[in-house]
Amino acid sequence: DGAAPTRAQAAVGTPRAPSSASASAAAADTLGSLHERGRQLEHLADRTTQMHSEAAQLYNLARQIRRESEARAGGGGRGAGSGADGSSSTTSTPAGTARSWMRPFGQS
Repeated sequence: DGAAPTRAQAAVGTPRAPSSASASAAAADTLGSLHERGRQLEHLADRTTQMHSEAAQLYNLARQIRRESEARAGGGGRGAGSGADGSSSTTSTPAGTARSWMRPFGQS
């Protein structure tokens, strides 16, 4: 049909293959976004490691404070209300399980 497209046909247009320059620019943008996401993930991993370490330090400090408090109270290491068998008179859970949530990750 060799006729020139009408103004309406030209406005709608036909999809054109991107030029190599625009494809390169899009690839560079995508690569930059991927690098930024990688930096963000690395920062998140670093913060997670730091928080894990701080949680372990807090756990150890809490244990130390508890032990010192129990020693001052003269509770024999179990605190007030402990029976001779190590069970607590105030709770029905076995000795030691009440504080299991305080263990750092990876320790049981």
